[in-house]
Amino acid sequence: MLILQYEMMEIYVIIYKKKQELNYYKISWTELIKIATEITLGLEYLHSNGIVHRDLHSKNILINDGKALITDFGISRQLNGSTTSSSAVFGMIPYIDPFCIENKYKRDKKSDIYSLGVIFWELTSGIPPFNNFSSMAIMIEIANGTREKMVENTPLDYANLYNRCWSSSPDQRPTLNEILTELEKLSIETNIEFIINDISTKIDVKSPIERYSDDSIMDYTNSDSDCPVPLDLLKNFRNISSNEFTNMKYTACTCKPDNFKKENFTLRQIEYVPSRETELFILITMNDEDEIQLSHTLNGIIENIAYLCSLEDSEIWDENGWKKVVVCIISNGRNNINERALAYLALLVPIRKTMDDGIFPTQILFCLKEKEKDNADSFQWFFNAFCQILNPKICILIKAGVKPGDKSIYNLWKAFLKPHIAGACGKLVAMKDQTLIKLLNPIVGAQIFEHEISNILDRPSESIFGYIQILPEDFSAYRYLSLQDIKNNIGNTSILSTSYLKYNYHLCFDLVSKHNRSWILHYESSSQAEIDISSNLSEFIHQQRCRLNQNFFATLYAFKRFYFIWKSGHSILRKIVLQIKIICHIYHLLFLWSAPGIYCTFLFLMGHMFNNVLYSTTGNVFAFSDILHNSKWRDVVPLILSTFTIFFIIYTCSRALIYDFTSIHNNSSNYYFYDKFNPILGLIVSSSTNIISCILHYICLTAFYLNGINIYTFFNTTISQKSLIPTEIECINTFKDAFRKDIVNISLPVEE
Repeated sequence: MLILQYEMMEIYVIIYKKKQELNYYKISWTELIKIATEITLGLEYLHSNGIVHRDLHSKNILINDGKALITDFGISRQLNGSTTSSSAVFGMIPYIDPFCIENKYKRDKKSDIYSLGVIFWELTSGIPPFNNFSSMAIMIEIANGTREKMVENTPLDYANLYNRCWSSSPDQRPTLNEILTELEKLSIETNIEFIINDISTKIDVKSPIERYSDDSIMDYTNSDSDCPVPLDLLKNFRNISSNEFTNMKYTACTCKPDNFKKENFTLRQIEYVPSRETELFILITMNDEDEIQLSHTLNGIIENIAYLCSLEDSEIWDENGWKKVVVCIISNGRNNINERALAYLALLVPIRKTMDDGIFPTQILFCLKEKEKDNADSFQWFFNAFCQILNPKICILIKAGVKPGDKSIYNLWKAFLKPHIAGACGKLVAMKDQTLIKLLNPIVGAQIFEHEISNILDRPSESIFGYIQILPEDFSAYRYLSLQDIKNNIGNTSILSTSYLKYNYHLCFDLVSKHNRSWILHYESSSQAEIDISSNLSEFIHQQRCRLNQNFFATLYAFKRFYFIWKSGHSILRKIVLQIKIICHIYHLLFLWSAPGIYCTFLFLMGHMFNNVLYSTTGNVFAFSDILHNSKWRDVVPLILSTFTIFFIIYTCSRALIYDFTSIHNNSSNYYFYDKFNPILGLIVSSSTNIISCILHYICLTAFYLNGINIYTFFNTTISQKSLIPTEIECINTFKDAFRKDIVNISLPVEE
């Protein structure tokens, strides 16, 4: 039994008390040799009794009446015990044998001698070994053979002694008897009075941090933890001693997103000195996407970051450009996230190369929400919580599964060099590796045709007007300054209104019509992103319904507030053009509303003209189920019938055209128009291959668009991208402390 007297003092306290009193560390040679000899004798006594200490460091050495004593045998073991190795690393990292860190060597007498050598060095330096290094960085340095440098006026024989003690090879370490003999020789032969180490220019001395694997206890308050990255993932990397690379910052957030800053939560980027400026803040909204979809997005972003870092002539971007980009991944619900995608995120460290290989580091912020909610909640965390901390210049929104193309992020950022642009979007194209295979499906072809027409006609024309009705959540960007400006519309608050987060079209129109401002929205055709085209009918119908409903509500919103345009700071010409644009949207809405009636009128008139019995005597009603996923095959029937209807219309129209074809040639002006206009139109269309290959698919589904999806859309007016089904989630057990505060036990990662 060990009885520790109260007047005992740790050698650690004695050493660093000298530093506090003076601007340098000073110890007499006699005192140093005496302490070193007494520690060695104590360790020899333990080993002679078959005990390995396993946690020998300066805080476990006490001084009582001028005599050094070894204490704290909490993790010591008998030499004949059954356990001398552990998968986890316990104790103080700087004093642990590197072979024990790598779990290749069982702790025995030689591991204690390694720790003894570190203490010998510490007696001469007056500072902890590897001071101000993170524990993970220390493990990497030690495993790579790095040791502390000799203090300037240390006797060479003494330095050789502790260098032999902390040798990477246990067989080269001296025995305790050899150490005692050498210390006795040094006390007699060395002619030196003091060892002095100037530490006035060094960083403030910090106590080494002990590491244990017990579960942490956390209350529902602001709590941050630095979680180490496992050594196995980092040991093959170079130049990563910084805490930024070896540790992850974990924050258990227990507040609403709007209160994130008020509750004093913070992010790592502003903790650096000086704090980092965030030029680009990229949001990846994630639901249940798998690891392949997530990897497409992240790989595209990382390649774009590498391009930003390769720019040499830019005033903003250089080889350290990655420090100005933060990637935020927000996953919608703990039970909703794909397990393989979560495993992929955990492996991001080992699959990334070093800067020498052309791949630069990436700052990633991962937010896992407890419950599954709509995308507006994810945007609320992004804009109202994280953006308030980082204050970025440009915010880019990308949906998981969308892959940004080469230089696309740079081109999108470059568009914002024009100070009047508040928001922008890029070109959405089908993934090239899947297009040819999926083209056999008419649903895929029709969607590709829609995207191509949108890229050629819709987006560019809207960009000319300066008002894009809806910026797609798949790939778009906002100037954060303009979003801060729009906050004044809701009472000069510091957060975005829920209506702006939930209804994108509110934000787009209010940006353009902001009082005394001249913000515009822009389409950047040089910025391209690849999207995965759905081949599932129910998903296709759902996407079309959301798109049409968004356009419908956006038109109504702009129509109700059209007079706001005249209060903006735009020029008179711009205001007139914007009013014309709103009128065009209203006309398009009226056409969509009446399109089913026009279609049916034309269809039955054509059937009556050709005395078609089927269309004149038979009436059938086909409708979609409210729950599309539960009626997969029933939804195919209206699609097939509408396709046959289109073929019937094409047949009848073709007969009429063939009959009157000669009249077109007889009219020289018509012939000249068709002859000259078609080649010009072909030159204008840049993606002619996709349009030519997919136009037949779109024509086949025209009746389905007009008579099926339109009616279904107007009877299901919702813009939700996903139908949320409440799911049971595992509850976290809490308990009350003495002050009636909620306490929760959590398990944090350990350095294994």
